[in-house]
Amino acid sequence: MKRDKYIELQEIIRKNQVTYLIEQQYNVQIILKILMNFSLYGGEEKFETLKRFFHSMKGTAATFQLQDLAELGDKYEKFMDYFGIDEMQKPDKLGVLLQALGQISDYIQKSIIEKPIRENKQFIKEYKTMTYTGKLLIVDDDVALLDLMEKLFRNEGYHVFISSNPDEVISLVKEETFDLIIMDIMMPNKTGFDLYQQMKQENIDIPTIFLTGTENKESRIKALREGIDHYIIKPFEPEELFASVEGILKKKNQQQMQVIKDDLTGAYVRRYFNEKFNKEKERYIRNGKSLAIAFLDIDHFKFINDTYGHTFGDVILKGFVYSLEKNLREYDMVFRYGGDEFLILFPATDGEEAYDITERIRSIIESQPYIPEGGNEEIFISFSAGIAMLQHENMTIKELLDKADQALYHSKEMGRGKTTYNFNKRKRKKKLLIVDDVPIMGNLIKTRFLSLGYEVDYAKDGVEALKKIDVFQPNIVFLDLMLPKLNGFEVLKQLQEKKNLHKMKIIVISSKNQEEDMLKCLRLGANDYITKPFSLEMLEERAKRLL
Repeated sequence: MKRDKYIELQEIIRKNQVTYLIEQQYNVQIILKILMNFSLYGGEEKFETLKRFFHSMKGTAATFQLQDLAELGDKYEKFMDYFGIDEMQKPDKLGVLLQALGQISDYIQKSIIEKPIRENKQFIKEYKTMTYTGKLLIVDDDVALLDLMEKLFRNEGYHVFISSNPDEVISLVKEETFDLIIMDIMMPNKTGFDLYQQMKQENIDIPTIFLTGTENKESRIKALREGIDHYIIKPFEPEELFASVEGILKKKNQQQMQVIKDDLTGAYVRRYFNEKFNKEKERYIRNGKSLAIAFLDIDHFKFINDTYGHTFGDVILKGFVYSLEKNLREYDMVFRYGGDEFLILFPATDGEEAYDITERIRSIIESQPYIPEGGNEEIFISFSAGIAMLQHENMTIKELLDKADQALYHSKEMGRGKTTYNFNKRKRKKKLLIVDDVPIMGNLIKTRFLSLGYEVDYAKDGVEALKKIDVFQPNIVFLDLMLPKLNGFEVLKQLQEKKNLHKMKIIVISSKNQEEDMLKCLRLGANDYITKPFSLEMLEERAKRLL
């Protein structure tokens, strides 16, 4: 198995060698222009750019197992360091660098010829079967190395974000929750040390690894003193980097779990709810994404404890949380509020969606039997739930919890074993009609919106669309322009004449990106216009905005 993993890693590196070489061939042309400019006008920024080119090549080429190229990078970085900026402007020194670029270019051309790109179809299953093991942010100004590291870590099951711009890192870590950051030290505009200090000033505490070609002892000591978790020199062995990341995350998770997890059930503790809620509320304020919670209470739990004993009651509590977490989405979170009361935090979810998810799980849990130790009787449990949704940015955590608690109380008043949202005055499901003559596209959109709780229908042409609109009466229509029988423009014209459809929203989807088509659709009553290709997340956001 270990041998297979090694072969797999080597295959990833090999597949990216040619891409890296082609990119370096392009970079040589850019560096040549900078060298010419430096010879005429000098300048510290140009000097540092030239030196960084060789520095980056030293570490990255070796990682791609291109040792000769790495040695060239090392040789000429040391050459520039030795002579400094003033000496390097002299013709003889510039001539050496010009010769260096020629050597590098020759090596690249020869290597590309010797390393044809081969497809390994078996290997292209890549990351589809991988399990999530952590969320990483990798920061390096070397784009080829970023691409390689992204593939390596995704192949290990990590969720990977990459950035070649250190200036955007602070906003990224405020937007997303990362488990670990891997960053270079030498980057343009901002070093790894600068970036780490800025994170500390912003009270951003994320485990960090420096992955760098900087070998001097002073940098390593400085990094460790400032709190960097690990310092790895380029070129690196993937297995060493994986082991470092895994060790740091394992230690971090152990420490966190001791603090934020309930000993009995494994649910998050109540005080951690406040922290997670505040983070999700910030996201709600920034992006306008919905946020909902569910307050849950196991029905007649005192009777279970009194009848079958507290040990069996503990079994119920542990099984209850296990069932919740197993059937919730990856990003939903379960908290033990106290005793037999629990909270579920639903990020990017409105009250209707939270209701549907909670009801689905309630049905599952009610069908699962528990058997007391030493007995044959099957015990079934149920729970009551109340849903509340964050309605505005000034709504406090107490107000949201009170609202959910009132809904929970209503469920109990109604006989328990129920979920309440808006005191059972639920709106009917929103109806969606997809009009597209490509079945695979229609099915893709349909599957997505069914999972979000919409009632969905499909029409394959304009004539069928008009009939279904009359009968189905959708809240929203996704309308393709290029349709058989009646095109999208004709459908819009006929809909414009129907006075009773003013509440229906229409989103036109088209491969045409012409302004006149867009304006024509809007004049004919369309509410929005999306060009292909598009993401399902975009469709979801546009639909929610209109509804």
